[in-house]
Amino acid sequence: MSTYYIPKDGPLSSYKEYVSMLPNVDPPEAFGQHPNADIQSQIQETRMLFNTLLSLQPQISTGGGESREDKVGGGQVPVLVVFKWLIDFLCAKFVVYLQEWFSYLGT
Repeated sequence: MSTYYIPKDGPLSSYKEYVSMLPNVDPPEAFGQHPNADIQSQIQETRMLFNTLLSLQPQISTGGGESREDKVGGGQVPVLVVFKWLIDFLCAKFVVYLQEWFSYLGT
């Protein structure tokens, strides 16, 4: 990978310029991993996102009084809004992934 190298000695500005040209997301190959390692990390991020969404679901209360949701925010976020946000988020991540992959392949 020609992107990653030890820069030559120079003023601070040359180091800042080198760091600014590095990609925002490092490909797995930069760490000696297989390209599928990136897929696995995206799967883990998606699972964490879904677990967070599931934790936001309302809990059933059998006793009287205020529910947890009433205490926290006075209700729940409509499920369709959450899933629309999730679909938009995942599509955006996928587009970025494809752009980075094609730029890595040099196409």
